[in-house]
Amino acid sequence: MSKLNREILKILAENNEPVSSVKLAELLDVSPRTIKRYIKSINDQEDVVTSTKNGYLLKASPAQKELLVFNSSQVHDNLNQDIFYELFIHDHQTIDQISENTYYNRNTVSNALKTIRKVLKNYHLDLKSENKKGLIIQGNEINIRQCMVENTDIDHYFYQIYADLDQSFIHQCIIKQLRKNKIIKRSIEIDLLEKYIKVSILREPMLPIEVDLDNVSIHIKTLSAIEHMIAEINQHMHLELKENLKYYLASVLGGQVLSYSEYQDLEKIVTEALEHIENKYNEDLLSNKKLVNNLYQHIKDTCQKLRINIHVENPLKSVIKSKYYMAYEYATILTEKIHQALHYNFSDDEIAYIALHFEGNNINKSNMMKRKILIICDNGVGTSVLLKDKLESQIPELEVVDTLPYYMLENYSLEHIDFIISTHEYDEIRLKKVLVVSPILSEGDIERIHHYMKNTINIAYFSHLFNREHFQYLKCENKEQVLNILTKSLCKDKLINQETAQDIIHREEHFSTEIGHFTAIPHCVVDKPSFIYFIVLENPIIWKNEKVQIIFFGGINPNEQDGKKIFSYINKQLSNPDTVDALRKVKTFDDLKQIL
Repeated sequence: MSKLNREILKILAENNEPVSSVKLAELLDVSPRTIKRYIKSINDQEDVVTSTKNGYLLKASPAQKELLVFNSSQVHDNLNQDIFYELFIHDHQTIDQISENTYYNRNTVSNALKTIRKVLKNYHLDLKSENKKGLIIQGNEINIRQCMVENTDIDHYFYQIYADLDQSFIHQCIIKQLRKNKIIKRSIEIDLLEKYIKVSILREPMLPIEVDLDNVSIHIKTLSAIEHMIAEINQHMHLELKENLKYYLASVLGGQVLSYSEYQDLEKIVTEALEHIENKYNEDLLSNKKLVNNLYQHIKDTCQKLRINIHVENPLKSVIKSKYYMAYEYATILTEKIHQALHYNFSDDEIAYIALHFEGNNINKSNMMKRKILIICDNGVGTSVLLKDKLESQIPELEVVDTLPYYMLENYSLEHIDFIISTHEYDEIRLKKVLVVSPILSEGDIERIHHYMKNTINIAYFSHLFNREHFQYLKCENKEQVLNILTKSLCKDKLINQETAQDIIHREEHFSTEIGHFTAIPHCVVDKPSFIYFIVLENPIIWKNEKVQIIFFGGINPNEQDGKKIFSYINKQLSNPDTVDALRKVKTFDDLKQIL
């Protein structure tokens, strides 16, 4: 399947409303005629796209759409990858040599090199042509390895060379030493280390890594673990990886140690940022010691990786940004404060990971009544976060205490765990009930969990958020007019004060709350009972990038048991086009109540 076919399917999977050929053409920078031709080629292979008067729709279940979007984020351009690989593993390569080795013609390779030069520039690398020798990538070796990890399918190329090597060998070496040294790391961090080990095996014979030891301080346990990994790999694969490599790989794993003064500075900045968020958004963060400690540790580890340009990809970045808007906003404020003081540049991926800590900050007394579960998932952090998100959004009675790979279960206390949800069946787990589910959590899985808990989702909480006085049917021409009417009504009803009203308008200027489905969800934090102020417009308006006709304004009290799940629940309901159509036609509160 071509790259354009994949991009078309991804866009259709992300939209429950029809998408016109004109809109697809605009998004993908091609002509509408090209879109129609590619839609035909997709349906020639498998009839999955249907044409309506308003545009194209993907014929797939919600679970199939989620899986398609997730998988598409993992797909790379094979042409560019093959050329990258040729450049990475050779000192010099001519265009003719690349063409011969990759089976692409010379013109195709020459055209692809234009894109590759742009990618290399993002890593402060240059592609130079040396007379009679060919092309060579020039720049810092640390940046070259980062570029190689982030732009090529390392496993594919590595096992072309080491075809006889057991493909689980390096992974098992890592797990063995992490267990031995009692080092706990996320699956994605383990996978990242494995990639950098493979890249180092490919690159070390050509150009050994150089690490400035004067500016590096490594945790002794991490260094010992890496040292034993390298020794075992050298012995088994008959390699001669150098001593200096252990410092680099230990840094990749997050084993660098900040100096005492640096850690003090970071701790102070995080504390001040949390105080700022508390004051601005009426939150309670610093009293949650678990949140504060987790943030300190996560940000410290991230800063250590950023020192050597190690970035951890977040495949669910867009999901986190849209579903956990407020948490992402808090994370943005925090990382901006750190950037201003210490000059670390956090990517959107890293900000999204930090947002998950804020999203998890809903532990209070009411949570004591929830069923506490442990997720065992070896499919990587993307699948773990997706599974956790779906469980907590669809079964609010659950509290996910932790997500672990199976190999860490041996030393994990299950004393306060009610039951375990796992993506694989493990006969060895006997101390607790284990419910095995699909990584994408099917409807059958949800029914079995409900049956085991002998309970159902309580929608009474959601219904009480709405009342007749908090409903308006309006005719407005733009977003500013809507927000002006909305904030004045909220102040008049003493639901917010004037300062909060200004914050709502200011926030909307910087972080748009449109979420698709003709819907926007502006909101603020309140210290009174949560509420929803519902507005439906006579006609849709352009909010920022999309049309909006339905506005759910949320005054959210995070201390309520289900307070932070309100917008996740709304987002789930809006995935049904019939619900969206019905809400757009609402004219009275009774109409709204009937739908709810």
